[in-house]
Amino acid sequence: QLAELAACSDAEALRLRTKPPQDPALVATVRAKLASAHALEATGKFRDGVAAVAAVAPDVARAGYRPLEAEAALLEGTLQHDLDVYQRATTALERAVWAAEASGDDPVVAKALIELVKVHGTHARFAESDAAHARATAALERIGRAPELSTDLDYAVGLVATVRGDLTVAEAALTRALHTAETVHGGELRVASTLVALGKLGLRRMNDTAAPYLERALAIDEKLLGPDHPDLAAVQIALGGAAYERTDYDGAVARYERGIAILERALGHQNVQVANALNDLAGTRQWQGRTEDALAAIHEALAIDEQVLPKADPQTASHLATEAEVLEQLDRHDDALVANERALAMLRALYGEEHQDIADALHSRALIELAAGHLERALADARASLAMFARVNPAFPTMELHRTLGRVELALHDPVSALADLDAARRQLESEGDPAVHAWINGLYGRALVETHRDRAQGLALVTSAYKALHADDRAGKEAGELERWMRDQGMPVSH
Repeated sequence: QLAELAACSDAEALRLRTKPPQDPALVATVRAKLASAHALEATGKFRDGVAAVAAVAPDVARAGYRPLEAEAALLEGTLQHDLDVYQRATTALERAVWAAEASGDDPVVAKALIELVKVHGTHARFAESDAAHARATAALERIGRAPELSTDLDYAVGLVATVRGDLTVAEAALTRALHTAETVHGGELRVASTLVALGKLGLRRMNDTAAPYLERALAIDEKLLGPDHPDLAAVQIALGGAAYERTDYDGAVARYERGIAILERALGHQNVQVANALNDLAGTRQWQGRTEDALAAIHEALAIDEQVLPKADPQTASHLATEAEVLEQLDRHDDALVANERALAMLRALYGEEHQDIADALHSRALIELAAGHLERALADARASLAMFARVNPAFPTMELHRTLGRVELALHDPVSALADLDAARRQLESEGDPAVHAWINGLYGRALVETHRDRAQGLALVTSAYKALHADDRAGKEAGELERWMRDQGMPVSH
């Protein structure tokens, strides 16, 4: 009842500040049509919602009523954001802010600004996002107690902080959003969205915390939205990431493909979310040893990026980095370096010199340089990557980086340094991880034991065991071949 009284008070205050419409009947008719468009948005029919708002636009203009203009523009901007159409979303939302401010409608001002925080921030337009955040905070102060809007703002801040790489800030904001959403009547979908964001944050940290959040979100979305809503696709794709993290590659692919199918039915193929899922699929196909399929998937993602994203965008940069990794696996080192340099240039333009994605791209470049025989460059990049991870995300697991450093140091005939790095990599191995990863690190560690003269017998035993495991794994032909060449150089018998 108190909430209803507050809503009545807000509506009365707005009525006193705003001139009544010249044609109340037309305004009522348009609002009924906008309510139908809202229903389309809620059920995931975003393209139909955009068409419905466009159809009513002449009547909105004819009504000449600022609150109505603000409502229509807010809905249009929200739908365009749902479709990931950046420029149209920001243009509509700015119109919504202007019309709502002109009519003194602070709740609509706040809603539109919160959407702008997300739209700008998720595309790494941080100055614009921060400006919208400041204005949204001011609008919320004017409104007073508004738990739903406070939840939405914390959620937006968490999303943007995740993109920015401020993972501690992101976790704090999303945790606040979750706690508030859980107290709001009818806030289950807000809870689910925040759980997905926390799950994705866990994937970013690679700390095995994602799955419980995502499973809970999946249960809510399946219950309230049904099987074909785009929000359900987002949960499926994130669960694919959780499966990938625990080396369940077949399970990850199944989740990605399920999510892509939902998105293509709901939003069409030319959509950023489809491109992101294809990027994740490409990364998983690499680990399955299906590198050509991985290349096809990432090229499909990049073709979508070219059609729907701004020129410099964090998602395009991520997809270019994946392309570089796939090309390196195919021994196309020059092409891989070109893709990696494009990704790094874009990331630096978006984030400056320090960011988790930049550290990751430097590691990828180290692997490309190693494969191309540019050992000093590979060493410099791997060390720079490790140092950057220590600064921007100290909890990030660096097993693969230490393995790369060990490989480079062995190639540079520095087995003492290699032994230290490979020991660090071995200590981060998980008992249930990918057997090929275990074998490869153990084989390299065995080499280092032999070459440092620390323990030749243990080293040879590790190499022999690792070679057998890698040779039996269709995905690990390159690694098996590298160990086999070393074994022959050592005069070791090679048996398959």
